[in-house]
Formats: sequence, structure tokens, C-alpha cells
Amino acid sequence: MKSLIFLMVAAALFAGGLFYVASDKTLPPPTAEELAALIKMEDPSIEGAAVSIDKCRLSIKNELPAGDDEIGGMLYTVQVSVDLRKFNFETVNLVPVGDGRMLIRSKWNDKQPGLMDLAEELLEMSQGPDRDSWANQQVPADPESIRRFVQGLFSLPGSTLSLNLRQYIVTGADGKKQKPEPHEDADAFQAFVAKALEIPHPSSLQVSLTYIGDTPQPDRLFSGSVFIPTMVDFISRSKSSAENLGERLYAYTHANCSR
Repeated sequence: MKSLIFLMVAAALFAGGLFYVASDKTLPPPTAEELAALIKMEDPSIEGAAVSIDKCRLSIKNELPAGDDEIGGMLYTVQVSVDLRKFNFETVNLVPVGDGRMLIRSKWNDKQPGLMDLAEELLEMSQGPDRDSWANQQVPADPESIRRFVQGLFSLPGSTLSLNLRQYIVTGADGKKQKPEPHEDADAFQAFVAKALEIPHPSSLQVSLTYIGDTPQPDRLFSGSVFIPTMVDFISRSKSSAENLGERLYAYTHANCSR
């Protein structure tokens, strides 16, 4: 099954507005620990996550239940590693997401080097003896073709790279959901994920995996993705909280991550 596919992900347009950060220069910038704690406090969905900031590297590891009574337990896991120097925190987007909450969106800084090297590395890692069973054929195999492919991809505004092992919960004719089964290409994809997670200090990388059951067992992998985010999103409880978090993010990155 050729289920790992290439996607060009265009930047979505949301109702919201730009927020030009006017950081209070009389306040000292937060420490890495203080900023990580504030990020967690604002977003209940990552309350149990491991959130850390090491100089300019933000890391988030989270696990969330994803099943229901009909299909049984499932577990969604996500690991994010981004270099905060690569994103613009001076001007961010504030996007309402319901219940008074706001999303803070920082976009890739166009002045920073692109993500083509990381995309090429991921595509080269996707090669192997099992490639034909899980890699989409439109992704080239040799390094020179990969380079041309990536250059064309990143020449398109708002595009990025996402490699996905796709599988869906199916509802039968009787209206009942079918029990999920491990993906037939789980082993090959897990091997690819292991390589991706070993990349030292990636500019921007997200690995998301869904397992059957309540533990991340490789042989119970249902679906997954390896994705290069070109935007970093944070959730805040209100508009005023979002503005405060935006200012704290800018203060920290301006003090610690300016080139």
C-alpha cells in the first residue's frame, strides 16, 4: 500500500489580525523555564506535556487519548522541535479559536535560510528497500532529482513538506465504526521516524503518531506524519493573555535568540 504521501501544505487564512509586539522594556525578559511554564499554563491541551526551552530550541512532547467507546482506546503522540531564531516574534497573528481563546501564530522569518536542506534530508531518509510499499512515487529517489523537487516545492508560497502514513477509521453500512488495525507499513514508517528524530537540531520538525491502545507500541502504529512546520502556534486563554504571551515570547527571543 503506497500510503506515505507527499503534501504541499498551503498556509491557511484565518479571521484574525496582526499583533505588533510592543514589549515593555522595563521588565526583564522571562527565563527559559518561566516562558515554558507560561506556554503550558495558557493551553490546557498541553498541560501534561513536556515543554522545554534550551536557549533557542523549543521542544514539546505530548500524549493525548484519541479513541472512544466504540473503537476502543487510541493514543496520539506528538514531538515538536523548533529553532526559535527562525521565526518572527515581533509581528504575530492573533486568531480567535472559540470560547474566548486566541491562537498566537509566529511565521517563518523570510530573512532566515530556508528549509530545503531539511526537506532533502528527510526525503533521502525515506529511501530504502521497502520504499515502494509506502512512499508515494511522485517523490524522486536520487539526490539530484530530490534537490530539484525540493527547490520547486519551496518556490511555491506557503508550501512545506509533510510525509504521511495514512489510515482512517471506517464506518460500516450498519453505522458502526470498524475496529482499527495496525497499519501494514507500520514497521517501515517507524524506521523512518526513528531516523528523522535523530536529526541534530532541526530548524523545524514535528512528528505525530497515533497508536492503537494506551501505550506507544511500534507494532500498534495506526497512522503518522513527519512534518516541517513553517508556523509555530500557541494557544492562550484570552486576547489579553495572548498579547501578554506574545510580548513574553518576543522579549525572550529578542534577548536570547537575536543574530
